[in-house]
Amino acid sequence: MSFDRIAPFYRALEFLAAGAKLQHCRLEFLSEIPAPSRVLLAGEGHGRVLPECERRFPQAEIVVLDASRRMLEIAGSKTLSGRVSLVHADVLHWDAPHGTFDLIVTNFFLDCFTAEELVVVVGKFGLAAMPHATWLLADFEQAPGGPARWRTRAILKMLY
Repeated sequence: MSFDRIAPFYRALEFLAAGAKLQHCRLEFLSEIPAPSRVLLAGEGHGRVLPECERRFPQAEIVVLDASRRMLEIAGSKTLSGRVSLVHADVLHWDAPHGTFDLIVTNFFLDCFTAEELVVVVGKFGLAAMPHATWLLADFEQAPGGPARWRTRAILKMLY
């Protein structure tokens, strides 16, 4: 799935839909993990985690993987160092390097795939992970019921 068409507006759409909540979720546990040496930001989109990873992990090499060329351009414009590689690829067709990453981050990304595709995606991340790697993820969840469920359904429908 490519988000090229909405890339220029994605940040504004995200803010309208959820305010600062998504960014809070992205960063919530970043400070609690050991400093990685190689980071994979998969489906990073418009680059909201990239600058934080660069700041918090100054020695780490960071690979940003995204199917949207326009999102990669926006994320790349936020990089603070030469330690970042931008990879334009659909994760379903990405040739995952074996045992490379000790931190894998997938924020608001896995919900873009069907159950069958998730088997492939998770398998690729498993191959790409070093032993004892950390996997940070945040994803959407519908509220269990009542008005909160209606609100989350409306927000998810608007986002997609």
